[in-house]
Amino acid sequence: MNSALPDTQRIYSFEELLELEELTGLKYELLDGQIVAMTGGTKAHNLIALGLFTEIDGQKDEGCRLYVADVKLRIDRERRVNDKDNSAYPDVMLACGEESSELYEESPVLLAEVLSDSTARKDKGEKQEKYLAIESLQTYLILSQTEVMVTVYQRCGDEWVKNFYLGKETDLDVQLGHLHRPLALNLGRIYKYVENRI
Repeated sequence: MNSALPDTQRIYSFEELLELEELTGLKYELLDGQIVAMTGGTKAHNLIALGLFTEIDGQKDEGCRLYVADVKLRIDRERRVNDKDNSAYPDVMLACGEESSELYEESPVLLAEVLSDSTARKDKGEKQEKYLAIESLQTYLILSQTEVMVTVYQRCGDEWVKNFYLGKETDLDVQLGHLHRPLALNLGRIYKYVENRI
């Protein structure tokens, strides 16, 4: 690689992405081999992700690993389209089982994204499609940043069931497959750090 700055016109492999991040010290996502620069989030974005992290942390199974934003997800290398790699930095990620790398996870059971104006289209479109194709994934959460609302995609056999939940009093029963205990999440507790902002 000749330059530390990514060429937005070329297709990168996952290995080249890791090299680029090491050279620049910056984080990038990879969608169908194309580099997508990571942008900073708002305070509300960060606080909602932290609220979800806190809700999950005390309930996760032993041996599971929970992350907020800074750990890369390598998306199903076995299911690549046209040999193009994909990776992302989910806002919240819960992964269980064996680890294959110190740099990234490959088998999450839960992923969550907090919507922002700049990422909403990607999080509810291209990225969502790639997430829902991950075989280990059981739940995908999309959290609003402007109201107490979450969209839940829950795996049910080979299908995905989509539901919307609103309001601080709402409780969610989030299934993580037959190998893991379900999570009991409360929207009021997830959004507690932003009560006065939305």
